[in-house]
Amino acid sequence: MAHRRDTVFHAICAELVRRGVPGIQLHGFAQKSAPHYDVIASTGAGEDGLTDGRRLADALGDRDFAVCRAWARSCPLAGRDNVQGRTAADARVPFLHVEFAPGPRKDNRQATRAAEALGVVTRGWAGSALAG
Repeated sequence: MAHRRDTVFHAICAELVRRGVPGIQLHGFAQKSAPHYDVIASTGAGEDGLTDGRRLADALGDRDFAVCRAWARSCPLAGRDNVQGRTAADARVPFLHVEFAPGPRKDNRQATRAAEALGVVTRGWAGSALAG
């Protein structure tokens, strides 16, 4: 889905971008793809989500996740070719591409900690929308 424009998924993402709504796209990776990391955080094709990406990576790190920050180093699966991320980048809308290893996806405690970290960013976005 991340590499196709002919899906309902992309149509919804494109509409949110048209409205200026920032987004997070969640994915999962096999541990062997990035054995030293629990999470790969990226701003995808653009850099408009950099502040939010740093906030997310810090929140994940604070919750004991090993995070590869794609804006600071070469990370696998950084989502640079993701078409939804490219759509957001073209419109200068913040977009985060986040890949989770099996642990945060399968272990309830880790999943809860990951959701809390994601909430740090999304609550900030919600607050901005309410203020604007």
